[in-house]
Amino acid sequence: MGKTNLYTVKDYQTGEVLAKGTAGELEASGIVPKGYHTSEWAKHENQKRRNRKYAISFEERQPEVKRGEKGRMMSVYTCYNAAGDVIGEGTARELWEAGVFSNDNAAYYTYKEQGGRCIKRGIAKMTCRKEMRKVGQNNARGKKADCAAKKPERPVLRKIKDPTPLDYDVHDLILYNAIARKEGRPELTYGYWAAAGKPARP
Repeated sequence: MGKTNLYTVKDYQTGEVLAKGTAGELEASGIVPKGYHTSEWAKHENQKRRNRKYAISFEERQPEVKRGEKGRMMSVYTCYNAAGDVIGEGTARELWEAGVFSNDNAAYYTYKEQGGRCIKRGIAKMTCRKEMRKVGQNNARGKKADCAAKKPERPVLRKIKDPTPLDYDVHDLILYNAIARKEGRPELTYGYWAAAGKPARP
């Protein structure tokens, strides 16, 4: 059976609970330093003998499957950029639907065949865990699952009747540079932006 670790982060001196959640939730919250997976950080922090700030514990939780439902083991991936930020988390299909990958098999391929790295998508590291997902009774009996989810639609580009992939890239780059200017970060030319994996924001 699959399991999910639920972490509790406490102040080492006072015992006050500072954060609680799954690995992905803690990494997204910012309490886990960039570049660390939660399990690695917890082990490192708990082994400190000096300047220790946190006491981190975890419990293995098995999602309850109600009567009339069946559980299915799924691979849940967490994707990080070069700075250690979480840029996506979910099953292969969920990551595809969120636009992180180009198809619903790419997450598996990138993790297994490319060592969890994809320069084009700005992914520097991936981790994978097994998680039990609930499957409704109808699906368990063989009813066809909902396969109607579509790839996220691209934005409508004004004054361009039939936009090409390059037109969309230029649109995305303009948005990227607008955010960069607002945050006081350097703007990128198309070449550098494409080489960085065409990120949505700095």
